[in-house]
Parts: sequence; C-alpha cells; structure tokens
Amino acid sequence: MGRDSLSQDEIEALLKSLNDQPARATAPVLSPENEQNLGHLGQQLFRGAGEVLSPLLGQATDFIGPQVTGTTQRLLADRVGPRPLAAALSLAGPLSGTAYLLMEEADAAAAAGLVLGGPEPPEILGEAEQPVLEEIIGQLCGVVSKNLSELFGSKQAVSLDALARPDLPQENLGAGVLPDDTLIDLAYRWRVGSNIDMQLNLAITEDMAKTAIRLSRGSGRGATASRTPSPAPSRPAEPRVMVQPARFDDLSGEPGARAERGNLDLILDISLYLTVELGRTQMKIKDILALAPGSVVELNRLAGEAVDVLVSGKVIARGEVVVIDENFGVRITDIQSPVERVNSLR
Repeated sequence: MGRDSLSQDEIEALLKSLNDQPARATAPVLSPENEQNLGHLGQQLFRGAGEVLSPLLGQATDFIGPQVTGTTQRLLADRVGPRPLAAALSLAGPLSGTAYLLMEEADAAAAAGLVLGGPEPPEILGEAEQPVLEEIIGQLCGVVSKNLSELFGSKQAVSLDALARPDLPQENLGAGVLPDDTLIDLAYRWRVGSNIDMQLNLAITEDMAKTAIRLSRGSGRGATASRTPSPAPSRPAEPRVMVQPARFDDLSGEPGARAERGNLDLILDISLYLTVELGRTQMKIKDILALAPGSVVELNRLAGEAVDVLVSGKVIARGEVVVIDENFGVRITDIQSPVERVNSLR
C-alpha cells in the first residue's frame, strides 16, 4: 500500500472522529426580526418572577435575558451541564403544547437548599429538595401564566407536568427527554443573592415560537413593531384652577382644640376588625412541616407581658388577657393618644 493511501485502522479512526463531533445546529430557523420579537416576548415571560420567588428563597432574585438561538437536542444538552434536569411544562390556551425548562442539577439543588436552610448547599437533588424545586417551578409557571394571559389578551395556563432527572449520559438527554425536532432556546441568567448565578434554558419548538410571536402581534403587545407612532391630538388649553391647602380639625385632644369633629362623624359607624396579638415567631419551612399535635411553638413574649390590641393590623393599645365567663377578653392598660393612633394608620 502506497504512502498516499490510508490503512484500515486509519480509516476507522477517521470515521470515529467524525462521529464524535458534536451535532451542529441547523441554519437559523427564525428571521432576525422574529428573533428580536421572541427575545422581547421572552423578557415578559418572567416579569415579576423575582418579586414572587424572593420571599421563598430568602434573598433578592432576578432573571436576565433571554438570548434566543436556534438549536438541536444535542447542542442544547451540551449547554445545560454534565447532570441536566428537564422540567416539562404543559401549556393550554391560545398557546398549547409542551415547553422544557432545563437546568444543571447542582444549581437546582442549591436553589432548593436555600429554601430548606441547610448549612451547606446540596449538590444533588434528594428526596427533600425535589418537592421544593417543584414548588419553585410551580410558582414560576404561575408568573408565566399571568404574563402570557396579559400579553395574549386571553387566559393562558402553564403548569409543571413532570420533572425528569434522566440517569442517562449527557449526550442522550435529547433522545431521552427532549422532542426530536428543531428547537428554539431562550437562555436566561438566574441570580439569587450572592449564592446562585445559574443558567436557565427554556426550549420550545419552532412552531410554538412562531405561534407565540403571532399571538403577541395580534394583541398589539409583547413584540416590537416598526410602526411610526401617530402624533397625539392637540388638546385645548385647560382653564386655570385656584388651589389652596386643605384644612383639618385638630385631633390632639389638648385644651383649646376644637370640640366639634365636623365631617369625622361621617365615618364613625364604619366597622373595623379588632384583634389581640399574643405574640409572634419566625420559623423555617422545614420546621413548620414538622409540626404535629402536641408541638409547642415558642413566641417572642414573656409570660404575663402585655398583649397588643390591633385595629386593621395597626397597634392602638396594650392590655392583659382576662377570662369573662367562658370567653377570653383583654383589659386595656395602655392606649395611644388620638394623634398617635392617626399616625399609626399612615
């Protein structure tokens, strides 16, 4: 065999190297204009999600992005990480079908660990972390449902269908979970305080992406438009109005104050809720879930200390608990002045 020929071993090695090359993305499936429109729509999907998740996670939360690209099963799996998680989201309404929320398992476990309050962030999604992650994704679905309903002008439901944690090699994530189709990837950056800075990938089919763009265009919101806004119609000049400060009666109760209450009498028969607060405490979710009949919850007040009397959630007085016949009551021992009570309502 000559020097210019390849041996059988060299041919097999060359074929193997070609087969080992990662699959390449197809040509862009969306026009630049549609990619821009879908990116704008993607920004609206998680609008308000940070405010919803921050109390649950205990730290400031925000979502940045997305970056929109056309991709394939294999390329998307490569982007997620060595241990990918895929949450199948079911969509019902004007936009129907299944979307896929993908994240690295270690990042997802760390987010769940913040809720559970463990000393160290977990690296795998255990039995304790999985239901917490499902709750986080469920709240995200609620935010997306609300935002899409507003964008489309019709009720749109998004719910968690299944959370897949495939025990498969990374390259088989697509074959095991994702659909065998060209996909559109909306890549977000999800930050939780200084603890988590992770990537979140939302994968949808090409048909779903085009339908979403069409629906947002039809509603007149969500997608960018290249129309020139029409000038606002001119308005006739409004007549000048004399303005003077409002005057109120003195509520201080001091000598010399006006005895008459004027218009205050108009609201004296309005019903308000009065509650007596024995005490408060703050507990972690795992401690609340561990409560059972017979459990004792320690409050932030000492035995015999005065209790707060609240009207519509505002403290107006303090007192001591008494028993009247068979009912509890409270004897007022200290009450705020009218001025203090008014200031507490501000």
